[in-house]
Amino acid sequence: MILVGYDGSEQSTAAVRWAARAAAQRQQPLRVLSAVPMPVIYGSEFLPASQVQEFAREAEAVAAEGAKLAAQEGATAVETVGVATNPANALIEQSAEASLVVVGNRGHHQIVETMLGSVGYAVAAHAECPAVIVRGESAGSEPAGDGSRVVVAYDGSEQAQRAVAFATDAARTTGAALHIVGAWDDPLSTYGLAGQVGAIEEIAAAVQDDVDAARTKVLGEYPDLTVTTQVVRGQAAVEIARVAEGAGLLVVGTRGRGGFRTLLLGSVSRHLVTTAPCPVAVVR
Repeated sequence: MILVGYDGSEQSTAAVRWAARAAAQRQQPLRVLSAVPMPVIYGSEFLPASQVQEFAREAEAVAAEGAKLAAQEGATAVETVGVATNPANALIEQSAEASLVVVGNRGHHQIVETMLGSVGYAVAAHAECPAVIVRGESAGSEPAGDGSRVVVAYDGSEQAQRAVAFATDAARTTGAALHIVGAWDDPLSTYGLAGQVGAIEEIAAAVQDDVDAARTKVLGEYPDLTVTTQVVRGQAAVEIARVAEGAGLLVVGTRGRGGFRTLLLGSVSRHLVTTAPCPVAVVR
């Protein structure tokens, strides 16, 4: 089951359309969830059940609108859920039953796109399944199509390996090419110091070896899939976003080799969730 959040906003409309096409391609049912937050006022926890039900009915009506949009995109098995609660909490809880959860990059209840605790960020950090944040100019287009690309960031970490597996499945499902990108930077140059040429060449070669190994593994399982690689130098999030321009989907792991295990999202994935030029999938 694919789960998608909908609140009537333009961004959530793009999310529903994207999720509906993904559900049709994967032949999976789609669940459209709408959540109306309870008013944050003193004593709101003591609201009568009838008022809580009124909020839930409002949410159900919104979800029904989302289901109509999904049907227009070819989704045939669509169910709706309307609840009176925090949208992020509802999506995270129900993600335990889903193969994929999809949200817009912001909605009616967002103040600023990059605010910590926003629905997109919270879902990407806490969902029990891979999460797709639909954003960028290609947000309303197919997840990926003939001639399009699925771009995946790779650094050899366990999370990155799972990201490649997810990206490979997305490319195979949609007939897209898979593009594996590795990024590196010379830490000394960040502080205005010149790195040693030999050390720089070793770093570049190691990253190239990583992406080549990932490509070889994918082609060993799926020889008919078009798989390309690229190594870029510079700030990882910035360079990966640049490579993903015009892609149908960008896939990243929650953390990479440099991520602290106490962090819910690594710095690269956290940055891309709010800046990627296309829909971005975060794989745990």
